[in-house]
Amino acid sequence: MKRILFFMSLMCIALSSYAKPATIEGVLKMYYIDVYGDGKVVNTYQETDWYNTYLAFVIEPSKPFDVRPYVSASELENVPPMQRQFMIYPNFKNLTARAFAQKYANKRVRVTGTLYVPGGGWRNMTEVVMDMTKIELVK
Repeated sequence: MKRILFFMSLMCIALSSYAKPATIEGVLKMYYIDVYGDGKVVNTYQETDWYNTYLAFVIEPSKPFDVRPYVSASELENVPPMQRQFMIYPNFKNLTARAFAQKYANKRVRVTGTLYVPGGGWRNMTEVVMDMTKIELVK
């Protein structure tokens, strides 16, 4: 058990030392997805159970974004370097998911965070995901 914890802490240190924050500007869309792989863009906030259905927030830049400076070479083995969509894991802080959607969804935003390739999972709407640390509206 101690070896596993030691290995996991080394991996976290390695990943965090590589993690360079990326900033992406584009339109933030909402996708209502389910466990069966069906997904559709929705324009208003949708309640989900977060187990069988999920509301994903996806930023779509106006042109493809090069992820090579922001993800490891091993992650790039599984995805193309130029991406058109990024699902973000928002840090809601003082906002509920509904308030976050009302404030930012379907609007032009600038998001900053750490990019990574999750490698699977039905809740991951895009190949490259962002752990968001900052978001702002763009006028």
